[in-house]
Amino acid sequence: MSNEFIFYTQLASILMFVGTVFALYKLLVSQKDATIEALRERIATQQDRMTFESSDALNERLSKRISLLSDELTRLSADKETNAELIKVKAEELTGAKEMYERLQTLVMHTSGMSISYFCPVCEEPTLECTEAKQMFSPEKSEYLRVVYSCGYSAVNGMKASECRRNM
Repeated sequence: MSNEFIFYTQLASILMFVGTVFALYKLLVSQKDATIEALRERIATQQDRMTFESSDALNERLSKRISLLSDELTRLSADKETNAELIKVKAEELTGAKEMYERLQTLVMHTSGMSISYFCPVCEEPTLECTEAKQMFSPEKSEYLRVVYSCGYSAVNGMKASECRRNM
């Protein structure tokens, strides 16, 4: 074999390798772009669905349940003597449903960020670092909302837990 033949063979294999790598790269980029576009379409669809559908099915169910229990309680109070025990049970059930509804509203408010400020109340810098909310749907009503700012200020259930380091 001549050196010239070997040289051209090596040159052809290098060009073929570079071409293959380039083709694979283009394929990878096109797949990535297609994936990004599909995800954008899914986000748009989800946002449209959230806009047109009711905000929360659980909220609606609890509202209906409260209205039904109120109506039933009104009917039962008309015949107070015979239904005194049943009225008491339904009143307790209504109170429990109302408390659960209020807790759910508080939880939705906490998770949506409407109940906290993104700015430190002391130094007024946009330094919100993290929030943590816990809500128990039981008669004990244990609630917990912790807000921590990167400047050091923190609050638990609206009460100051630590000082702002920037204002010292």
